[in-house]
Amino acid sequence: MLDGFSVRIAAAEEFRAARTEWNRLAASMSFATPFSAWEWVYTWWECFGADRQSLPLFIYRGQELCAILPLWRRPADVLGRKFGVRMLELAGAHGVYPDHLDLIAAPEDASLCMRAALDFLTRPGVPWDVLRLPTVAEDSAALSGLRHAPDRLTVARHPVTVAPYVAGPKSFEQFLGELSRNERYKLRSRSKKLLEGEGVAYVAFSRDERESALHLLLSLHERRAAEKGINSSFAQPQVQAFHRALLERMDWDHVLLRGLRHKDEVIAVFYGFRVNQRVFYFQLGHHPGWSKWSPGLVLITETIRESFGGGCKEYNFLQGDEPFKRIWAGQARTLYDCYVYNDTLRARIARGLSDLKGRLKDVLRSPKTPRMDPPNVASCEADRPEAGKQ
Repeated sequence: MLDGFSVRIAAAEEFRAARTEWNRLAASMSFATPFSAWEWVYTWWECFGADRQSLPLFIYRGQELCAILPLWRRPADVLGRKFGVRMLELAGAHGVYPDHLDLIAAPEDASLCMRAALDFLTRPGVPWDVLRLPTVAEDSAALSGLRHAPDRLTVARHPVTVAPYVAGPKSFEQFLGELSRNERYKLRSRSKKLLEGEGVAYVAFSRDERESALHLLLSLHERRAAEKGINSSFAQPQVQAFHRALLERMDWDHVLLRGLRHKDEVIAVFYGFRVNQRVFYFQLGHHPGWSKWSPGLVLITETIRESFGGGCKEYNFLQGDEPFKRIWAGQARTLYDCYVYNDTLRARIARGLSDLKGRLKDVLRSPKTPRMDPPNVASCEADRPEAGKQ
């Protein structure tokens, strides 16, 4: 074990009782997100963990809890079961598509704590073959720590998508000023036609309105998905139950529920989060009957106006490269699926299968189509959001 550090698997009761310390560490991360918060991970465990073993690693320096690596043991897919591949994965991702998952630690501790976690995992008596870290960013603590992984481990990372963002602090007018003249005109004219011409109001939902706002979002999203022919994961009952429970638990200061209201009817709902002066756009739904007024883009525009008006230092669009994100965002972070292979026969089989599937996909792809999805690791396809959040 790395000198000065100790690691242990926390019991279920410790996991449940760790909210205060967990969130203290989550808030100290160099890139704090709602997806590393205790509320997100624990609620995910309640909704998705019935057939999965929780293995949260609590990492101590002396008596001080200085990092958490929330892992779970997942069932392998058909190929994995044939070979008995034992999979570990970061908790909080499967089914709900968060971004920027990571080791939960302050930046000054992160690299050493990740090395301590890897040292623990390579000890005898910790059975695993493949560790998957989904949607970790290029500058994440986890990737930094993996540069110093023990020699017996093999690390592979594969770019899966990008997370565009607008950096601040800036005013809304400065944001518009960085867009093309044509794009500025479109945003202003769309907003004017809808908000002034049609008398639509931009509204903030209160904590007491969270259930009704989420219900509206789900309804609007389902209608829009049906119109576009999208099989949306957001419409699944298990996912809906997760978000209802999450909004019951989460500090309301970290939730951004906004809408567009025409008279007594809400025609669009925005669902996002606000953590450490960063805003994260997670989901949006709007009434198909209002599509010609572009209510989704108008609503996002108004949340950007509010965010930068309130001192936001970053507006993050999360994963996906929809055209409006490429146009509006000045920068983007690459997100990776990272795989760590243990020094076991099963791990070598899993990596071989992964490489084989990757080569087959390359053969089947058009030569002009860039490869964005990672090879399969005999476990499951990489979690993918539906095409576009609108």
